[in-house]
Amino acid sequence: MDAGTVSLNRSGKVRLSVTKSLGNVLRTLVTCLVAASMSTLAVSPATPAPQAPQQVVVRVDDDRFDPEEVTINVGDKVVWRNLSDNNPASAKAQDGSFDIGYLMPGQSSEPVLFANRGTFKYYDEPRPYKTGTIVVK
Repeated sequence: MDAGTVSLNRSGKVRLSVTKSLGNVLRTLVTCLVAASMSTLAVSPATPAPQAPQQVVVRVDDDRFDPEEVTINVGDKVVWRNLSDNNPASAKAQDGSFDIGYLMPGQSSEPVLFANRGTFKYYDEPRPYKTGTIVVK
């Protein structure tokens, strides 16, 4: 079976002559390869885009932190806002990993970045019965 010929023309360019049967085989092969690659793309699960870091606000009043427990992702930040009418407030981690200092009524803390996974329990230094928890996934 003659599949085709390869020759050089006068200008030095390669000329490929393919018989009709070989051309059909090549066309079928290319079609199958394209179809296979497209089906692979369609079946492959999409990789979710990474979430942009979030900033969560914890409200502090005279009796509690609101919410008392916050679940966030690594890289997220937390801000505490003192909504008390008269009392200073704080948020100090039991493990010493963060301490926002004292906030006067109406003040907000600087954002605290949580770069590691874990559970971070904290309390209000002036009123240590007020506690909260940050869970970092």
